[in-house]
Amino acid sequence: MMRRLHLFEFTDLTWCPDTFRRIQTDYLQFVATIGTGHKNLGPLFIRAMRHDNTTEIKDLCSGGTGPWIRLKAYFKKAGYPVTIKLTDKYPHPEAIRKWSKAVVEGIDYLAEPVDALQVPDHLHGMRTFFEGFHHFKPAQAGHPPAHPYSYLLIW
Repeated sequence: MMRRLHLFEFTDLTWCPDTFRRIQTDYLQFVATIGTGHKNLGPLFIRAMRHDNTTEIKDLCSGGTGPWIRLKAYFKKAGYPVTIKLTDKYPHPEAIRKWSKAVVEGIDYLAEPVDALQVPDHLHGMRTFFEGFHHFKPAQAGHPPAHPYSYLLIW
């Protein structure tokens, strides 16, 4: 078994300037967008959603929004209609405005804070983490909340 070392992240600390947090999330979003991982993830997502009989995804710890534009295009091309709601514990108003201006059909950024360890019951659908799982301490990471939703954890 591989041991997991839990370290802090400067941008998670309350005293960290918002500008640095935005630089980090923007960089991660850029890297996720230029990659080709969506070609491998798309079939996995569709298989999991069919298993759970859902077409809804709630992305937790969305930060800079991740690879969703490319994944959404993949779902459309595959003929599988999906709605995606991006959430974050610290939603960023500028990221929300970017999404509003981009008007990516079927992708919304929730303006209210969502704690990934206490997801409100009204947020239905498959839940995903892209590069956000490291925020949780080992005890939290080993025990996802008990509810009927599937999770896809992508480091």
